[in-house]
Amino acid sequence: MTQTTEDPQQTATPATPGRPGVAPTRRRAIGGALGLGLAGVLAGTARAAAPGPASVPGPAGAPGPEAVAAPSGSGADPAELARIWRVAPTDLPGSSAGPWDPAWGAGGALDGMRVAVKDLYALAGQRVGAGNPAYLAEAPVEPYSAWAVENLAAAGARPEGIAHTDEFAYSLAGRNQAYGTPPNGLDPRRIPGGSSSGSASAVAAGLAEIGLGTDTGGSIRVPSSYQGLFGLRTTHGLIPRDGLLPLAPSYDTVGWMARDADAMLAATRSLAASATGAASDDAPIRRVLVDRALMAEAEPEVAEALLRELDAARRAGAVVLEEVSTGLERRLDDWAEAFRVTQAAEAWRAWGEWVLAHAGSLSDTGRQRFASAWGILPAQEDEALGVVEQARRAIRDVVPARACLAVPAAATVAPLLEATSDQEQEAREATMRLTCLGGLSGLPIAVAPLLTGQGNGAGLGLMGSAGDDVALVAAAGECSRAFGAPARS
Repeated sequence: MTQTTEDPQQTATPATPGRPGVAPTRRRAIGGALGLGLAGVLAGTARAAAPGPASVPGPAGAPGPEAVAAPSGSGADPAELARIWRVAPTDLPGSSAGPWDPAWGAGGALDGMRVAVKDLYALAGQRVGAGNPAYLAEAPVEPYSAWAVENLAAAGARPEGIAHTDEFAYSLAGRNQAYGTPPNGLDPRRIPGGSSSGSASAVAAGLAEIGLGTDTGGSIRVPSSYQGLFGLRTTHGLIPRDGLLPLAPSYDTVGWMARDADAMLAATRSLAASATGAASDDAPIRRVLVDRALMAEAEPEVAEALLRELDAARRAGAVVLEEVSTGLERRLDDWAEAFRVTQAAEAWRAWGEWVLAHAGSLSDTGRQRFASAWGILPAQEDEALGVVEQARRAIRDVVPARACLAVPAAATVAPLLEATSDQEQEAREATMRLTCLGGLSGLPIAVAPLLTGQGNGAGLGLMGSAGDDVALVAAAGECSRAFGAPARS
């Protein structure tokens, strides 16, 4: 299948009703008017009180988030479910627990599969909350569903609930200070990974077959790795982002997760066919390039597990391994910084005006992220964009057709819940050095879940050529069958 992908430098930030971008010149003027600058305002102690989840209204005729509760007869902990769902199945028309809506579940390849929808996607009759109660309080009821939601439904899947996200999807940890941290379904002692945290937790807990999320800098790959799930960051531009709130459009992609390899492949086939109008070549890619220097960028526990399981897949005949030396590891520091700068600049254009008007409504993490984004100067972005283009060419050059490059989906195992902010930041920076490869190149990366020798979750990333999404997911399934997906209770 041939698919044209969008050039990160050529993709413009789409106009979003109610969230116009802030031009760099106006941004500097605002900073001067603030005196201390945005960082001082966002870090100030005299902040307006943000509305809590219980104060946010729901759609007409529907209860608000305070009504989140366990489905009748589920036996699940309501408090735990409230950390997964912003809109629970009992309150969502068309879900397995909610009132029947004939618009959903019409039959097809995904018939009966439940979808946990990340709270960045439009869902007809619902508001989009983006992980922030103040934003949710002002959000309109959506008249239409996002493209990805509509096309999953057309194939027979049904939205099961609206799942929490990290605030504005600008994090990899999976924490949300307003709604609580979704549980890690593989190891409840650890953070879930984000920003597609609620969707991943719903799938890991068996509450949905498909977790619809997004991936800009790793928001599918990291929770998949931390919670033992299959995942896919799609080819940039392959799946339409209509009805999806942006973070950094040059890097934003639609993605999804599943516990089961067959469900993962079915969802990928269905959405790829809907997007392209043609069936994809879904024969698994078997040629896997292994660069030991690149794998060593992950912590030893993760790198050793990935190499061990790749060898198991080779012995089982699932893959043919080819050792290579790409030299990518020597450029990761510069590339990760270029990704950080350009992502932050786009995030500010997407959300800066709203942030300035609602500075007191951000979480601590949100304030830090957007204060940093506000500080990116046009000259810095221009310089970083040159590095991005060099990286794009270099990464694509090492991934030949009908082959894939093995890369850790996350550099570390999931940090413990009691980890300090410094420890989480260290894990984030190590992981972003690897996950930036997907955003910079625009290439698809499928994740096969596995366990380390210490029993922690990890993910084998398979990065292939543009448009090879289905074949990569098929390859991830073959690898998992060879080395065994993480067992669950």
